[in-house]
Amino acid sequence: MNWRSPRFLLLLTVISLLVVGIGVVAALVFQSRHAKVSTQHPVVQKTVIPGNERQVTQMYNQAVMKQDWATVYASTSRIVTGDLTQEQYAQILSQQIQNGGTISSIVMTSNPEVITNADEAPYFIVQEQVTTVKNGKTQTQSLTSIFILEDGAWKYWFSKKV
Repeated sequence: MNWRSPRFLLLLTVISLLVVGIGVVAALVFQSRHAKVSTQHPVVQKTVIPGNERQVTQMYNQAVMKQDWATVYASTSRIVTGDLTQEQYAQILSQQIQNGGTISSIVMTSNPEVITNADEAPYFIVQEQVTTVKNGKTQTQSLTSIFILEDGAWKYWFSKKV
């Protein structure tokens, strides 16, 4: 398929919209699951931020480029994997690679930035450039990747095109 064909661009647009849509739904689900209502006196608990955002991002990116789906699965938020088994998730990712091309490089173009939302749920964002190769053609796109703190560890949540 030609990278510049209307059909490919439509496919890329649909995939991008699905990724963004899944991210929005995941954010709403995350917020609804973490909303707390209490009639008792609140107990203030300080969330510990691991401080290893750069290492987590690099490890995740290496696993994606090596197609190490076991590591990718273990490093991805349950919000994303849901009830999928590791094998099912690996099959979906392999299909995406087959459709979109092999990822040849992922370069962080910013330092990870830790943010806490209104519900006190920490996450971090990092800017990246992802290069893919398919049928000898190379394509690079800029993404914002988001990792969320889950059970005390950073987990990949989603990426969106910039």
